[in-house]
Amino acid sequence: MMNRFATGLVLLGLTLPLAACSGGDDDDDTTPTSPWSGHTYLLSLAKRDWTKPKNIGQDLFGVAPAFIFKVTGTGNDLSATMATAPGAYPNPADTTTSLPVTPAQAMQEPCGPTAKFPFSASGYPKMTLGPNQVRMFVKNTTQTPPLQITADVYDLKFTDILPNGSTPSAMGTLEAKMDFRQLYVLFAMLGTSRTPDSVCKAVSDQYTSSECMNMDPACTVKCEACPDGQPYCLAVKAEDVGAVEADNLTVTEVTEQSRPATCADSPKPMPTQ
Repeated sequence: MMNRFATGLVLLGLTLPLAACSGGDDDDDTTPTSPWSGHTYLLSLAKRDWTKPKNIGQDLFGVAPAFIFKVTGTGNDLSATMATAPGAYPNPADTTTSLPVTPAQAMQEPCGPTAKFPFSASGYPKMTLGPNQVRMFVKNTTQTPPLQITADVYDLKFTDILPNGSTPSAMGTLEAKMDFRQLYVLFAMLGTSRTPDSVCKAVSDQYTSSECMNMDPACTVKCEACPDGQPYCLAVKAEDVGAVEADNLTVTEVTEQSRPATCADSPKPMPTQ
């Protein structure tokens, strides 16, 4: 009797810790996966969405791309594969204007390198992608022939852009820093003599800070330091934006090496002598 009783205690003592460990594993295995996982989203921006510098949207709209995010992962550990799409399409009611692209019209840009943004869904529906440095394909279709460039974009960051269930966000933001040493090629309106310096000067002549309500000289927008310290970068921001579900969109990996030859950069301007 004593031996059977002692044996029972030993077995009970061994079983309890194992059961406790098993329970912990079950808890880990049943961590709910975010409703974002397994879905694709489209973020397209209207002219009015660009708020920094003030009125910058009049130059960025039709040039800046739309963004596609394919979200994967389990639990709260997710990853968004970002692709780009042309950001605007012709307005059928007015051939002189364009409209932001919709999920029904969007298609991944084969020239746009994809980028991955690991992120946590633990604060759902709040979330942050980046900031990351990416290579971005940008095209100015207002010119004939169109001008295009694949350029470095610094500190690219998306905050609270994904929906809460079926409700799109109305408080998301996009922030980035553009490098005019590459993007100046697109600014054909400044003529064939344009340079990164002339584009920066044109920006400072035209735009004021979004925080200013007057023409105080302190409000003048200036190109600021890029990561290498050279003063050719401009910080831009879009506010009150949100991505919509677009599971009809297919996202495939694109590298600069895998792109077709038609993705080559437009020639740099040749200043007249």
